[in-house]
Amino acid sequence: MDVDLIAAAAPRSDQINADDLIGGPQIVTITEVRKGNSEQPVEIVTAEFGPGRPYRPGKSMTRVLLEVWGPKSGTYVGRRLKLYRDPEITFGPSKVGGIRISHMTDLDKAKAIPLTKTRGKKELFRVEPLPSGLQIISAEEADEIAAAIEKAADRAELNAIGAQLKAFDLADHRGRLQGLWKSRLSELESAPNLDAKPEPDQGTAPTLRDRLVAALVSEGKADEPEQVGYLSGEFKRPITTLDDLTDAEALEITEFLEGAQNQTRQ
Repeated sequence: MDVDLIAAAAPRSDQINADDLIGGPQIVTITEVRKGNSEQPVEIVTAEFGPGRPYRPGKSMTRVLLEVWGPKSGTYVGRRLKLYRDPEITFGPSKVGGIRISHMTDLDKAKAIPLTKTRGKKELFRVEPLPSGLQIISAEEADEIAAAIEKAADRAELNAIGAQLKAFDLADHRGRLQGLWKSRLSELESAPNLDAKPEPDQGTAPTLRDRLVAALVSEGKADEPEQVGYLSGEFKRPITTLDDLTDAEALEITEFLEGAQNQTRQ
């Protein structure tokens, strides 16, 4: 029985296709890794193409992801890939082109990974480090995320948006987006929950400062110089100690970090 190679090579609108990269390589930021189907078991959602058009790596590129970043896909969120179109990739006897990874963040130095080229033959595939600086969010992307924040139905959806925000340098949109996120959180928390059951007393609740320090440590900022440096960048002004933050600022950044971290752990 003949295989319909033309149909197999036709681009699909429900995923990133090699033809999307004809104009050149593209850097994408991962916002979610989810389960696919039996033929394409991994779907990588990116900020650039959205949840409706995930990147579905083949076996070779999945092997590259495993070799560089490991098996815990939850850690992939916020990391970046540089994808390119390789016209030499074949399907059967025909060259149909496909997507490969050339650069990855969280990689100290170039790495050569043995991949199967043909039956019984392997070749080394080289992947290069990608600087981990975040992509600056565009006005259109900021407007889309702002609309999503306003429509968030629960804390889980809001946390997912928080994780998405971490994938960008929010630049001039930081204040607006974080303000919207905080406002929507307050609305959700103030809404009555008829199904809620009283929780047993767990003792004294942690202070806001305790929560902020814990959130910063979870973010990888264990030392005070790292913490104040991070906060100075977030609020675009010099911060020398945590006490330089107003209560409103401390609450805003704490809830933002906690929400994004909760989403990453899910």
